[in-house]
Amino acid sequence: MVTEVKSEEAQQDKKLDTAVETVKPVTAPTKSEAGTAVAEDEANVQKVNVNTAQVSQLMNIPGIGEKKAQAIIDYRTQHGPFRQVSDLDKVKGIGPKLLDKMKPYVQL
Repeated sequence: MVTEVKSEEAQQDKKLDTAVETVKPVTAPTKSEAGTAVAEDEANVQKVNVNTAQVSQLMNIPGIGEKKAQAIIDYRTQHGPFRQVSDLDKVKGIGPKLLDKMKPYVQL
């Protein structure tokens, strides 16, 4: 019986050892790794042409809801096509912070 108990303990210890070996430590990415991940994400983003997009398409840009999408279209209708992405800051409700957030998702 003592042999059986030791045998069971040995099996349990072996299971624990196996479980511990399969666990991988989780670490936060370094700044360069995080930058690479962001760059890869931005490369995979489907960009929206703000000179031709409809409201529903513009709403796919982070930070742009229905009202701002309509404001982009209204500005475009009144002033013609955007010549550069930075021109979006002339649209009511789009400031420097939102423009920076939008840039990876916008094309002309």
